[in-house]
Amino acid sequence: MDKITQFEDFSDELFLEIFYYLHALDLFMAFSSLNSRISSMLLSTRLHVVISKLHCRDQIKFLSSHLTHHKHQVISISIEDRLRDYSSVIPYFFNQHKFINLQSCAFYSICPSPNFYTVIEELKNLNNLVSFRIRQPKDISLSDTIKQDISKTILKHKSLKLRSIEFIFHYDYPKLVTNIAINQTVTSLHMVFHGSTVSCSIYSLLPILRRYRALRILRISITNQENSNTRQAV
Repeated sequence: MDKITQFEDFSDELFLEIFYYLHALDLFMAFSSLNSRISSMLLSTRLHVVISKLHCRDQIKFLSSHLTHHKHQVISISIEDRLRDYSSVIPYFFNQHKFINLQSCAFYSICPSPNFYTVIEELKNLNNLVSFRIRQPKDISLSDTIKQDISKTILKHKSLKLRSIEFIFHYDYPKLVTNIAINQTVTSLHMVFHGSTVSCSIYSLLPILRRYRALRILRISITNQENSNTRQAV
């Protein structure tokens, strides 16, 4: 009779390959208390934190408790700030943990909160950051102060690895991109310019083209303040 191969017979290399494709929450829920061998491998796998509006408060707390000993392994984060029974998830995670090896960061549906300024301060210390994205729906307003502070923080970021920036929220960018020293390593940029026809036009792009010498992909949506449905893509 042929020998039956069991799950525990997999090599460490195969386990680590499987773990890489699982989200951190699913990984910890399925394997964190299985046995000492698996627990040891969990200490060396790279982690992807993915939180959507379908999750709940208990799942967030469970994940956060496990990240206490694994936060340095997190290389990507994708978080929706408002869940079905909880909000301000992004500040919660960034107040609890220092993600020093974070490479990819994406925020969705940010809830207006004074605690978000703590997140902005933490973003400044992400020296391995490669890509950053924010997508903010129109029905969740975000103050211009937060928009400016987070935009300035990322555009001026000192990470030598930063390559991709995506700001999908309406903001009056022309003065900002004209007056700050922008990271010169960015190769892909997507922004939404919003303002009056006097300050926001195709000519608003010229400072970007002059400053971003490494740019290979540039996508700009221009929304006229007087007619919010008017857009131009470049």
